Amino acid sequence: MPSVTVLGVGHEIVTLNYDSAANANIAAMIAAAISHGVETGSVVPVNGSGGAVQVPPPVPPGKTGEFVQKQDGLSSMLPGYKDVVVTAGAATVLGSGDANEAILSSEGDLTFIATGGSGTVVAGGAAPSQSRGNDDRGDGDRGHGDKDHGDKDHGDRDHGHGDKDHGNGGQGSVGGDLVIIPGSDNGNWGIYTGGGNDTVLALGGGN
Repeated sequence: MPSVTVLGVGHEIVTLNYDSAANANIAAMIAAAISHGVETGSVVPVNGSGGAVQVPPPVPPGKTGEFVQKQDGLSSMLPGYKDVVVTAGAATVLGSGDANEAILSSEGDLTFIATGGSGTVVAGGAAPSQSRGNDDRGDGDRGHGDKDHGDKDHGDRDHGHGDKDHGNGGQGSVGGDLVIIPGSDNGNWGIYTGGGNDTVLALGGGN
């Protein structure tokens, strides 16, 4: 299983596991840009905390926030948190609404709900030990439609995504990811799910 590392709080090395080499390659490019920002001080990492809703502190002026969610549950990003790193087994993330958000999730069940803006979501695939039960979402047929995910410019970060490999269905995982882009969101999103029963509701007017 490919893995990707990214710097977190105190230069901690956070490891993300992916069931797809294609997704791992995309995540690696984004993670490298985040890590560079942490090293130079332009990106400020923050760990999530326990509680019903994990809400990070405000981002210092002129900085970009990186939120690292290690505990299951709901988190809600404040403006400025363009980077979200998830290692929790079951996480629900409300986006910051910023342009060029980057959501990197290790294997597990991720629910991401955009609140505006644009960006890229790269998920690691469902963990085999997790289960949401067999539902009618199919094995690997996620109904992505003809949505053009476009090129994402995360600030000065050129990730060079190229051709997208969205499907790793049929790998035996029962859980899955849910990504919701509401109809009010006209930004461009790149959505890369791994194995599992995934659902993408791309209702916005962007690509």
